[in-house]
Amino acid sequence: MKSVHIEFRYEKGEYIKAVQTYLFAEGSINLVDFIIFPIILLLDILYMMYYEINLLSVLVLTANVFVIVMLIMLYWVTARISWEKIEGLQEDHIMTFRDEELHCFTKSQNTHIKWDTYKGFLDCKDYYYLISDKGKYTVIPKRVFGEIEKQFTFEMIATRHIERIS
Repeated sequence: MKSVHIEFRYEKGEYIKAVQTYLFAEGSINLVDFIIFPIILLLDILYMMYYEINLLSVLVLTANVFVIVMLIMLYWVTARISWEKIEGLQEDHIMTFRDEELHCFTKSQNTHIKWDTYKGFLDCKDYYYLISDKGKYTVIPKRVFGEIEKQFTFEMIATRHIERIS
C-alpha cells in the first residue's frame, strides 16, 4: 500500500495563521463577530453620550467590551502563545502516513498514531487539519507536499480512515 513521507518545519507566521484559520473553520469565531460587536459597542457609546447612562447601557457596554477582549485574545493572543508553549512546534517534523498509522518524528518525540485517534479531516486553502477533539488537531501545511500526487495520496489515505468535514 502507498505511503506519503513529508519533512518540514513550521514557520511562526504560518502556524499562527493556521490556528486562526482553524478558529474560523470550526466555528469558534466568525467574521460577523468582528463586525457586529464593534457596531453594538459604538451604538451603545453613542446612546450613552446623547441620551442617558443607565444600568442597561452600562451592562451592554461591559458585556460588549468583554466579548471584544475575548475575541482579540482568542484570535491574536492565543495563537501566538501556543507557538511559544507547545513543545516540538519549532522543531523539524518528519511524518509518514500509511494505511495502518501516522508516524510523527521530531527531536522531542517519536509517535505512532492510529487513525482512529482522529475524528475529522478538514481541508482548508493552505492547510490540512487532522482533528482528534474540539480544539485538538494536527495541522499540516499544504506547501510541504511539493507535488500534487503526494497531496492526493495523502488525502486518499486520510479520508479512508477519517470523516471529511466540510
